[in-house]
This record gives sequence, C-alpha cells and structure tokens, in this order.
Amino acid sequence: GHRGFGDLAPHNTIAAFRAAAGHAGVTSVEFDVRRSVDGHLVVTHGPEIGPYVEKATLAELRCRDLGGGERVPLLAEVVDECLRGGLLMNVELKGGE
Repeated sequence: GHRGFGDLAPHNTIAAFRAAAGHAGVTSVEFDVRRSVDGHLVVTHGPEIGPYVEKATLAELRCRDLGGGERVPLLAEVVDECLRGGLLMNVELKGGE
C-alpha cells in the first residue's frame, strides 16, 4: 500500500500501516523518510507536511493531528509495525529539496 492503507486511516500513520498489514493482498508498503531539525527520522509525505518536517522539531511534528488523533510516526515505529505485520518496505529517503 502506498503510504500505508490510506483508504482506512490517515496516510503515513501507524493506523495506516496497521490497516495495510491487516488487509488481504497487501504485501508491501511505500513511504518517505525525512529528518526533523533535531535529527529524528520520521515518516511523512505530501505538500501538507513534507516540506515542514526539516524545519520542525519532533515535538512540534508530534503536535500535528494527521486525522483521527494520529501523529507523525518515527521511522522506527513504522518499521516495527511493518515487521510485526509481515510487510515488505519500500523506503524513499528525502531531504534537502
């Protein structure tokens, strides 16, 4: 699933990756990774938050509600969720754009 399973949960959230793992036929997910200004690797995408990541701290990013109370996840959290769900990962590293 692209950015998790965005039809069931906000894109690039733990809920979206959990939904992808629970959906028959989804075997892999694709997501972008960016570094916050204070050095944390987070999973995010899109014009609504992507360019903002490199100018924000993790605390500032975690304050943003991506929908349904979901927050910007750390890369480690997404990797753990994908491994738990048996999903392959296609990871794109972003930055300096």
